[in-house]
Amino acid sequence: MTKSSSMIPKRLMSLCRTVERQYCNSDHLHIIGVDEAGRGPLAGPVVAAACYIPRDLAIDGIIDSKATKEEDREHTYKILTSTEGVMWGVSIIS
Repeated sequence: MTKSSSMIPKRLMSLCRTVERQYCNSDHLHIIGVDEAGRGPLAGPVVAAACYIPRDLAIDGIIDSKATKEEDREHTYKILTSTEGVMWGVSIIS
């Protein structure tokens, strides 16, 4: 799924996985990405999500969601949720 970085628009380039690879080369078997959104339990619901992407898989477009357009987030979501080997979960607490 990876193309030459010169062919990918800057807005779709993925976060560097250098730190992740450093941890995976030590005693850590898996690195899970986690994020949350919301204003806290007193101001409304909180949404938390976690995602595991196998080390040998590169998916373009994984960057800070606040820095991407909605259509790009939706595209990345479809790829993440349909790619074999990717594991993910979402929880909404109100």
